[in-house]
Amino acid sequence: MWKKFLVLGIIICLFLTGCGRQTPLQNNPEEEDSWGLYLSVTNVTPEGLTLTFRQTGGNAGGQLQTGEWFLLEKKVGDDWQELETNPLIDYAWRAIAYEIHKESTTELEVEWEWLYGALPPGSYRLSKEVMDFRKTGDFDKKIYQVCFTIDFADNQKNSFLATVLEETTTYMIVEPAEESSVLFGNKKVKVAYGADHYDYLYGIGRKVVIYFQGNPEQIADDMMLIQSDDISTEGFREFLLFVMPSKEKTTREIAKKPDPDDSSGAEWIYGNAGLYYYGVENVSVTIQGYTMPLETALEQGRITLNAIIAKANQDVSNGRIDELIYRDGGSQIYKYPGYAIIKYHTIDGNRDVYIGSTDMGIDVGK
Repeated sequence: MWKKFLVLGIIICLFLTGCGRQTPLQNNPEEEDSWGLYLSVTNVTPEGLTLTFRQTGGNAGGQLQTGEWFLLEKKVGDDWQELETNPLIDYAWRAIAYEIHKESTTELEVEWEWLYGALPPGSYRLSKEVMDFRKTGDFDKKIYQVCFTIDFADNQKNSFLATVLEETTTYMIVEPAEESSVLFGNKKVKVAYGADHYDYLYGIGRKVVIYFQGNPEQIADDMMLIQSDDISTEGFREFLLFVMPSKEKTTREIAKKPDPDDSSGAEWIYGNAGLYYYGVENVSVTIQGYTMPLETALEQGRITLNAIIAKANQDVSNGRIDELIYRDGGSQIYKYPGYAIIKYHTIDGNRDVYIGSTDMGIDVGK
């Protein structure tokens, strides 16, 4: 069953193209469109929505129609940023035309989870192309854009990255990451655990990911309150690695093993391991619809080396990948399609992690 979300502030913008012309136009739902076409959305969920075309009047000379293509953007600050698609999906839009009925309404289901993943709360913009088709070679096109907001829902678990500013055994106060401004309006957040953690503290300055349900409550001009005891110190639990192979079979150091006296918090991210790449151009990770270099995600606390290894172990348990275990203290190689991960656990204390090509052997880090 679809979970209903609050949809706010629907806006429509148009861009006209066709016959070699590209003339930017803008309007809003109250202004008259030259084709008499107006868009709205209903049944919004993190996975998709129902798009409604309402056509009345206008001077379209042919049959209005739309296809499968769509584009999603998210509002970050004052800018619209195109969402990253799943890098492991090889897709193409089918050449299908859906008729938009004149002097009537036409509904179209738009599902994006397969391409973008489930969307977190935020402000988004959907673009759809519409064609005024008169005959082969004689047509005009417009890009219609409809903006919508995915808000909190009582039965939906939300998550955000934050830095611990203050804590006791019963609550913490955190500074949410910049992209969470749409959730909390640039305010700090008090996280009430609902239980006493007694002698356990997370650590001031530590990056955590907080999972919660329900609506935040404003308790001060600069403070919101949520209830949650579901706090990850290993970053976001759902992520997807993408490894770009290289023709050069060389080793590249990404991060050294943290020094015991290092006070930067690197040990929270890397543990007692260094990170190395072998035989790859780069490694990226997709988290909550955003793709970034793995190094960046690690530095920002969005993921940790422990989380990568934990996911690999889970993939082994689920039968998705194979592993090799060595009698050197317990080192492991995880064999993914297109890349491999080595987690050293040697008698002499090597705990480094290598991400590399499928032909990477256990001796690469020895």
